[in-house]
Amino acid sequence: MRIACDILYKYSEVAVLNMLRMGLFNLGFTPNYYNVFFNQFKKPKNNVVFNETNLNKLFTKSNRPRSITIFDKMYDDNSLEDNVKWFRLSINFESDVEYLETIGNSILLEWSNSNLEFLFQSTIFNNIISDKNLIYCYIYNQNDLMKQSNTIYNEFEENKTKNKLIKNEYGDIEIDISENWGRYERIRSVTFLAGSKMYFGQGFNPISNLEKMLKFKFAKPLVNTVEIELYPIDKDPVQYRDIQKLYWEFINESKTKFENDNKLDFTKWLFSKAKKNKYL
Repeated sequence: MRIACDILYKYSEVAVLNMLRMGLFNLGFTPNYYNVFFNQFKKPKNNVVFNETNLNKLFTKSNRPRSITIFDKMYDDNSLEDNVKWFRLSINFESDVEYLETIGNSILLEWSNSNLEFLFQSTIFNNIISDKNLIYCYIYNQNDLMKQSNTIYNEFEENKTKNKLIKNEYGDIEIDISENWGRYERIRSVTFLAGSKMYFGQGFNPISNLEKMLKFKFAKPLVNTVEIELYPIDKDPVQYRDIQKLYWEFINESKTKFENDNKLDFTKWLFSKAKKNKYL
């Protein structure tokens, strides 16, 4: 079983360096390699031998990367990812003024490991989940989430299953996951899912204010944050689909409104990225 933790945090120049240091201090494994992604117009660097000094230098330059992923061992698409422990820091920059006035630019921290107790028991983690700049923190079973979110249609495999099939907006056949309560949905830089444990900070107010989040059956207030625990992280999520469904029904109205208010014009977004990076 793979446990994952995602933290979405409001962006600032200082916060990026602080979050990088926090991540490096709480990797949960010995770092050996890292990948660097700059932008859509610059070639990424993959499987670079880990050197903390060189990594820190990348984030002190004006043309800092948009994401870095640190691994304990090298792997490729044919490797068993379950054997790889990793940490990722990503920066989400927005160009739409309307979106900047709601969620705004953000920093995403992600951990993937067989055990993350070292993180959850750390003082730094507890400080972050009570920070006023927190948007959300999700803790979940990563294997289950990926299976529940798979929409890829395989004609040979589907002959053996009873999955409901639909056509997407491009006319392609795919698996209908709308009633997969362990799935995730991503809207702009915001992910929606029904995780084992979730924390919602003040940065989540533009989507659903914390007063409303407290009305959920399994919610409880913390300092600057609302905690929702759906099931123990060491249990099989399949046993808790009814509770996950209950949460999806609760958050769906806020999710739908956020999605309708923040539809992404991909052409406009790509043009803005190219202009910002001086390719136009």
